[in-house]
Amino acid sequence: MAPNPDIISALPTVGLEYIEGRTPISFHLDREALQEALRAVSPTLDSGAVDRALAELFTAARRLWEPKHGLNEMKLWDAVRDEVSWTRGLPGHAVAELMVTLLQARKLYINFSRFRKSPREVAAEGRTVKAIDEYSGESPWPEPDERYKDWEPSLLAGMMDKMKKGGKAPWSSFNG
Repeated sequence: MAPNPDIISALPTVGLEYIEGRTPISFHLDREALQEALRAVSPTLDSGAVDRALAELFTAARRLWEPKHGLNEMKLWDAVRDEVSWTRGLPGHAVAELMVTLLQARKLYINFSRFRKSPREVAAEGRTVKAIDEYSGESPWPEPDERYKDWEPSLLAGMMDKMKKGGKAPWSSFNG
């Protein structure tokens, strides 16, 4: 994999649809702290190494989320931070914000799979995406929902574009 100049360009993209204008780490200091933590894993922020490191977060979250641990979601992010070696010492909200942004990006991708054929093969998805699916128990639709197969591609694209911008698309107002 190729080296990356910063954490934003090192983040996985296959199997994720990030909401436009929402960076995974919105606070500059948190971004710097996360970037330095990841540089300890991979000095060049190699995409493959970053993917493996991010997958660790969701693998830990899945293990810690078990009911026997008695964690609520807010405490889960702190527990994950303390469990994963490269995130120890980081602000809890930075780890939480990163994980929630990745979860939202995956959720949006999964939502889009109801309306269009996935643009990439599942085999191309990295470890982070697979770990998110294991954590959330969700995965993309194997085929688009039949109700949307006859919709105009431009209408679907417009609705999905609205969702990528953080808005809600009025799917129920259309009879597919």
